[in-house]
Amino acid sequence: MSGYAVELISEEWFFNAGLIGLKRLYPDELPIINGNPAITVDMLDTLAERYFHYLFSTYNIAERDAKRMQNLLSWAEKNERDAFKEISRFAAEQLKKIDKYFPTQAVELKRVIDVMKKPESIEQMKVYVDKYLKIVTSEEINQKLTINYVKSLYISPFYGQTSFLQKTFSAMTYDTHLKRMIKDFIEPARLEITFAELLQSAKSEEEIKDFLEKHKDYSGFKGWLKAIKKMKLSDTHQWFHENLLPCSFIDSLYATMNFEEMMFLPLGISRTNATNFFYDFNKINPIPMSAVARLILFLFPIGATFYNRQVGHGTAKETRRYAGIVLNSTRFADNYDANETYRNIRNEGGSFTDAVFGVLADVKQKAERSQRSLLFIEVHTDGSKKTVLDYYHMPAYASKYFSSNQSNALRVLFLKEEKDQFIRSILNGRDPKQEMFRYVREAIKNATHRTGALVMVQQRAKIMRVKKGVNEEMDEKQDKQIYVIYKQGIALQKRLEGKTNTETHDVYRADASKKIQGIAYRLLNSLKTGNPDSFLDTIMRLHVGVGLPVSSLFLDVLKKGGLDFETIGGAFIAGLLGEEYKEKPIGEEAK
Repeated sequence: MSGYAVELISEEWFFNAGLIGLKRLYPDELPIINGNPAITVDMLDTLAERYFHYLFSTYNIAERDAKRMQNLLSWAEKNERDAFKEISRFAAEQLKKIDKYFPTQAVELKRVIDVMKKPESIEQMKVYVDKYLKIVTSEEINQKLTINYVKSLYISPFYGQTSFLQKTFSAMTYDTHLKRMIKDFIEPARLEITFAELLQSAKSEEEIKDFLEKHKDYSGFKGWLKAIKKMKLSDTHQWFHENLLPCSFIDSLYATMNFEEMMFLPLGISRTNATNFFYDFNKINPIPMSAVARLILFLFPIGATFYNRQVGHGTAKETRRYAGIVLNSTRFADNYDANETYRNIRNEGGSFTDAVFGVLADVKQKAERSQRSLLFIEVHTDGSKKTVLDYYHMPAYASKYFSSNQSNALRVLFLKEEKDQFIRSILNGRDPKQEMFRYVREAIKNATHRTGALVMVQQRAKIMRVKKGVNEEMDEKQDKQIYVIYKQGIALQKRLEGKTNTETHDVYRADASKKIQGIAYRLLNSLKTGNPDSFLDTIMRLHVGVGLPVSSLFLDVLKKGGLDFETIGGAFIAGLLGEEYKEKPIGEEAK
């Protein structure tokens, strides 16, 4: 048993994800050197097996199918016809995958699915589902379906078709996958760690030469033995120091390969396209790396947190699978804890907003460090060369805002995607006015979101004031002004609906709600196009028409100081749409 360990230090987010993955595989046994994780030769004896075991336990197809079938049976208690139809459809979908690799079991499964289509009762359907699960949850079938599912959705998009990710391996057994990972990832890393230890401890040059002779078939050591064949020990060390480049990710190891697309597809570059990365015109290894670094990068799918995220709006909206990671500081322990919190919240169905608040709450005792360095990263790749990478580096003012009780009001927002995008804009340092506009538009269409529209307006104003460093007195003053404008909108709404005793009570005979919707859309369009003149013209006409005085606060849209145009317009439209909203005591929204 060797006591030699390679210290793993990195500030690269994707390498950090790999280190977090390593910690998840060795939660109690991971060596720590100077606060950083390390890897030993002994760990490599079990790493491949732990890798696949972790993925199987996390994405087990048999468990997923059983849970889904139970949910469908529960649904059948309320809607038997549609539930039965969905059970049969789902089972037939799985049959196609099983038939490809297990034709004998597929015949039996087809018989079960045929009788599933016409059950006489829910009790009979339960019997059929039990027979279905007995077949698909067998170890052989479950291993095959799970490993192919994991490869296609969580591994291949980040590494292409290298090693056991080749399409031909879809028909291979679990043991074949395990052996191939050991051959392509584990053994090269073992050789390099062993050689690094030997280079430090060798008493003579012959020890080094004998090792290289024994492993001359390893491509990473190509040319090394020939170069040092006639050298003494001191000259051998000097040659390695002067002629070999260090690994770009692990300084203590020499590079034996190049960082290319198959190492990490989202950021890797093929050697022919890496001209701008050539060091000293070295076209062979433009971005040098070691086999140990490659192994750590291959743990990214274990260290990252996966979830679905909607992107785009309206007809252009689509759902993509993203991998997320949080960097809390330069300390590995902090990063690991933050990512455990992030993963737990996401796996429980929490939104991006929930995750941000959760991570901040978890590191509250380290608030000052979090304000300086909290970084959220989301990456999507489709397995080709198309990658979407979003960095959200939390500025100090944003951390101050999220750590305050004021931000708790965001939790009353029901539009999850708009709320998440609002948070993303804040983390990026952008004015989240576009998210506010979209939320107001939804409030115009759906009364459920009208209270949320005011909250969105208020919180955007708060974060912009925090960013500018507005003092507490001005902050309170502007909060009151926003509420005054909001109530002005409510007053106009009541007049338009004929709820007050005025001479104009019967003027508006058209459907008041439709008329108010039209007005709200017109005002919102003025906001989005940045046209305060058109906005004020509409406001004046409406107030004169129903005999209401116009608040002097509306004139702020023409000034540089005071409330901004978007805040005034948003607050007024929110009032025009809804009943009077009284803000709950701070912190109560989260209860």
